[in-house]
Amino acid sequence: MKHKYPLKTRAFAMELLHKSNTIVEVSHKIGCGIRTVSRWYMDYLGYRGKEGIIEVKQSKLNSPRPV
Repeated sequence: MKHKYPLKTRAFAMELLHKSNTIVEVSHKIGCGIRTVSRWYMDYLGYRGKEGIIEVKQSKLNSPRPV
Protein backbone atom coordinates (compact mmCIF):
# COMPACT_ATOMS: atom_id res chain seq x y z
CA MET A 1 0.00 0.00 0.00
CA LYS A 2 1.41 3.37 -1.01
CA HIS A 3 0.85 6.27 1.37
CA LYS A 4 0.51 9.90 0.32
CA TYR A 5 2.42 11.10 3.39
CA PRO A 6 5.73 9.61 4.60
CA LEU A 7 5.83 7.60 7.81
CA LYS A 8 7.88 10.36 9.47
CA THR A 9 5.00 12.79 8.93
CA ARG A 10 2.52 10.39 10.51
CA ALA A 11 4.85 9.81 13.47
CA PHE A 12 5.33 13.56 13.91
CA ALA A 13 1.55 13.99 13.95
CA MET A 14 1.22 11.41 16.74
CA GLU A 15 3.94 13.20 18.73
CA LEU A 16 2.07 16.49 18.38
CA LEU A 17 -1.19 14.87 19.49
CA HIS A 18 0.52 13.42 22.55
CA LYS A 19 1.80 16.91 23.41
CA SER A 20 -1.83 18.04 23.90
CA ASN A 21 -2.40 19.52 20.44
CA THR A 22 -5.82 19.05 18.88
CA ILE A 23 -6.41 17.18 15.63
CA VAL A 24 -7.27 20.50 13.95
CA GLU A 25 -4.01 22.13 15.14
CA VAL A 26 -1.96 19.15 13.95
CA SER A 27 -3.64 19.10 10.54
CA HIS A 28 -2.88 22.82 10.07
CA LYS A 29 0.77 22.39 11.13
CA ILE A 30 1.32 19.45 8.79
CA GLY A 31 -0.82 20.79 5.96
CA CYS A 32 -3.18 17.87 5.53
CA GLY A 33 -6.87 17.26 6.18
CA ILE A 34 -8.49 16.82 9.55
CA ARG A 35 -9.95 13.48 8.42
CA THR A 36 -6.47 12.28 7.51
CA VAL A 37 -5.00 13.06 10.94
CA SER A 38 -8.06 11.55 12.61
CA ARG A 39 -7.63 8.34 10.59
CA TRP A 40 -3.93 8.18 11.48
CA TYR A 41 -4.81 8.51 15.15
CA MET A 42 -7.42 5.75 14.92
CA ASP A 43 -4.84 3.55 13.19
CA TYR A 44 -2.37 4.33 15.97
CA LEU A 45 -4.83 3.44 18.73
CA GLY A 46 -6.12 0.24 17.20
CA TYR A 47 -8.12 -1.12 14.32
CA ARG A 48 -11.77 -1.73 13.52
CA GLY A 49 -13.01 -5.31 13.52
CA LYS A 50 -15.67 -6.71 11.19
CA GLU A 51 -18.42 -5.20 13.34
CA GLY A 52 -16.83 -1.74 13.18
CA ILE A 53 -15.82 -1.88 16.84
CA ILE A 54 -12.38 -0.51 17.59
CA GLU A 55 -10.14 -3.19 19.03
CA VAL A 56 -7.25 -1.76 21.05
CA LYS A 57 -3.93 -3.53 20.69
CA GLN A 58 -2.46 -4.95 23.88
CA SER A 59 0.73 -2.89 23.51
CA LYS A 60 -1.34 0.31 23.69
CA LEU A 61 -3.03 -0.72 26.95
CA ASN A 62 0.24 -0.74 28.86
CA SER A 63 1.58 2.52 27.42
CA PRO A 64 1.57 5.56 29.69
CA ARG A 65 -1.02 8.11 28.57
CA PRO A 66 -0.28 11.85 28.59
CA VAL A 67 -2.31 13.87 31.06
